[in-house]
Order: sequence, then C-alpha cells, then structure tokens
Amino acid sequence: MRCIIWFALALQLTIGPAKATLSNTSLQIAGTANPGDTVKIHVWDHYFGELKQYVLKHREFQHHSEDGSFRFEFRNIKNPVYFTIVFKQGRKVSALEHYLAMPGDSINMNLVNYKSYSFTGRGAEAMLCRYEMDSVGLRANTRADKISRSTVYLTQKDYPGYLRAAYANVDSNVNARLALLEDYRRLIRAEQYAILLADVTCLRTTWKYSSYNYAKAISSAALSPDSAKAIAHELGRYFLNQAIIPSAMPGKVSVISKGYLDAQVSISVAHANLHTVEKEPAAIVKRLKGTLRDRVLCTFILQASSRIESLDSVMKEALKVIKTPYCREPLQFYLENYLRGTTAYNFALQDTSGKIRRLSDFRGKKVVIDFWYTGCLGCIGFYKNALKAVEEKLAHDTTLVFLSIADDEIKKTWMESIKKDIYTSASIINLFTAQSKYTHPAIKKFGIKAFPTLVIVNQKGKILYNDSAPRDVDGLTRIIRSN
Repeated sequence: MRCIIWFALALQLTIGPAKATLSNTSLQIAGTANPGDTVKIHVWDHYFGELKQYVLKHREFQHHSEDGSFRFEFRNIKNPVYFTIVFKQGRKVSALEHYLAMPGDSINMNLVNYKSYSFTGRGAEAMLCRYEMDSVGLRANTRADKISRSTVYLTQKDYPGYLRAAYANVDSNVNARLALLEDYRRLIRAEQYAILLADVTCLRTTWKYSSYNYAKAISSAALSPDSAKAIAHELGRYFLNQAIIPSAMPGKVSVISKGYLDAQVSISVAHANLHTVEKEPAAIVKRLKGTLRDRVLCTFILQASSRIESLDSVMKEALKVIKTPYCREPLQFYLENYLRGTTAYNFALQDTSGKIRRLSDFRGKKVVIDFWYTGCLGCIGFYKNALKAVEEKLAHDTTLVFLSIADDEIKKTWMESIKKDIYTSASIINLFTAQSKYTHPAIKKFGIKAFPTLVIVNQKGKILYNDSAPRDVDGLTRIIRSN
C-alpha cells in the first residue's frame, strides 16, 4: 500500500495540476512573540544534516523586537526550504526546528508564553500540521514504554531486548504522526504532503539509529571489550534489518526531504560501524545515484569527518564523483578553509583590555586555540580535567601560545566567566566574538560545529588540528606536541 501511495505522489509531483505551480518566489514569516524578544531565523535552501548545518551556507537574520512583532522576508525561493526560528529573552527560549516552507508562503505565527504557537496565512495549515504532529508524537512516548526499556532490559543487560522495546516505541510515535498527517492531507498542497510524509516515515530510521547508538554505548560500558564489540556488531545488524525506508520515493522528494537524507545517512553510518568508515563513501556511490547520491555522500563525509584519517583525500575523491553544484560547495568550503594544511582564518577579536588581536600577531609560534561559550558544561569539563593542567605544564614553552575564544555576545558575561576560572585562565590571552552563537566569521571560517573545539595553528599560519580534543592531560599534551 505504501508503494502505491509513493507512486501516486510521484505522478502528481511530475504531472501535477497547474494550480500547484507557484510563480511567487518569496517567503514571508512574520508574527508576534513577547516584547523584548530577540528573534533569529535560519533558512536552508539545501540541507546537509544537523551536525554542521550552522557553519554551512544558509540564510540567517536576527531581529530584536521591542513590541514583540517580527517580520522576515526571503527572496528568490525557488524550491521548498526548511527553516528554524528561535525566540529568546534572557533564559527563556522557544524554537521551531526544521519546519517546511514553500515558495510563496506568507505565514503569521504567534508565540504564547514560550509554550504554544498559532498559525495563519498562506502555508499555515502545513505549519499547524507539523506542530501538532510533534505534540502527538511526544504523547505517544508513554511512561510504560520508558519503564520497560530502561528498567527491565537494561538491568538484565539484555541489549537486543532493549532495542526491540525501543523500536516498538519509535513505531508507535511515528504511526501517531502519520495518522495526524492523513487528517491534514486535503488541507495542504500535494508537494507538502509528499515531503512531510517522507520526513515522518523516515523518522523510524533515524530514531532507531539513535536507539542503536545508545544501546551500543551502554553495552560497551558494561561489557568486556570483546563482548562489547560482538554485541555492537549484533546491534548494528539488527538496526539495518529494522531500519526500512521507502524505496518507491518520488525523485523530487528524495532530494528535498530532510528526513529521507537523515535516514540514508544513518544507514551509511551504521554500515561504516560494521566495517570501516573509509570504505563507506565507495559503498554510497555504488548504492545510490544522481543528486540523492551526491547529497548522501557529501553529508556522510561531513558527519564522519572526525573519524576519517585522510579526510582531505576522501573529500577530493568525492568531488570527482559529485556532479550536483550545491553538493560540491560544502566539501570545497572545508578544503579551502579549515582542513589540515590550509591557511587559518586571520581573525580580529577583542581581548580583555579592549585591544584587537589578530591571528597573524602570533606568526612564528604554534597557536593553541580553545573555542567555548558561557554555559557550556562540556567546556567546563574540558578545562577542568585537561586544558588547565596542560596550560600550566607548558606555560614556559616559548614556542607555544594559548588563546581562548569565547563565542559570547555580552562582554560582561564573558568577563565574569573568565574570573570564575572554570572555562579559561586569566593568565592566557582571552578573546571573544561579541556576536550571537555561530554567527561570527571566526566561528564559521574554522567550521566550529560544537563546543569545546580545539584548533592548533603552526608557525606559518597553517591549520594542524581542528576538532574536539582528548579530555585527559596526557592525550591533550600529546596532540599539542605532535602536531
């Protein structure tokens, strides 16, 4: 039955009625929130996974609203896009993540007490459908399901049993969303329905992959190395047998749907876990074709970048295969900006005294840069357990310079964090971006996707290391000295 639905949608999207064709290529999103809110919106013409989405090419605007109203308009929208909108005031935050929008949509949304939304205007029905699907999906995660998974199976170290129960919960959640989507089918455009159907259906794969990853992690912590390896292999095979994604997918949907891409990448990562990550790009090329192949290949490499030893070579080989221009751009951006051997971005940032410091000021010395932000628990742990001791250990090495770059927006917050001595030391050179997260060129150019991130630059300004760092003193010291 599912294949019949996909085939019918394929015909509808290919032949489609004239009224489905939109001449308007703008997208407007407006509405009201709370007075004093800062409203930020991100729009992706092309989605390449959540891990590096904010450092890749996308449209981004921010508005501070005194009266709570906001309005964003985007031109030259030729295809469906995904957007994330965030409302923030102090510690109060509310967000809608990766909502589908169509060319010509003019949506008004209203946020009530950071808890609920209402939608009106052209395209509002699809927004409301997605919002209600998220709500009904959450209700599908019953307390009984959670208890059966966490208490019974995990205490008995029955990890396949845990996975079976987790997968049943995923199926219940997805089925609840699909039932609601059917209720909205006649209210939204055929193309919207097809993409939302793909997104929701493919949640089975991505969520089952998350469950598989969790089961693998907890089994590794509780079993001997050999037993953990064996159970991880078993769980991986179980995931691949269970994670079925639609095969009769309309071509246009397969290259737009966020969910379909995430599912294909999840399967590729699971395959890589069963053999080696370096072999998977060739397997993707063999398994898929056309633009879908290009999207999955590009996204897989971006997602698995920290695990690929010869990343530059893998990217260069992929570029020989990838034909879709917008799928080539992210890999070319990586190669040109922050892979090992590329020239590091020459940032200009303010230090604690207000002086502007540039990376070029430290030419002739190896520069170790720690990227963090106030409120980052991982950043506190990294500094406390490793970085602080290494800075003290290597303090007298005149060939080294330690820099700290905080991705903080408010100077007072940053200065107070330095004084706390839990993120960084006042004895090294501390800099900050003075912009909201992930927006400063220094963050984008170095491709910072998570915090903390360690970057090491050599005496000639070339990147030696750019990734998360070991959380132990010996491992961190070894990385700094060996590069």
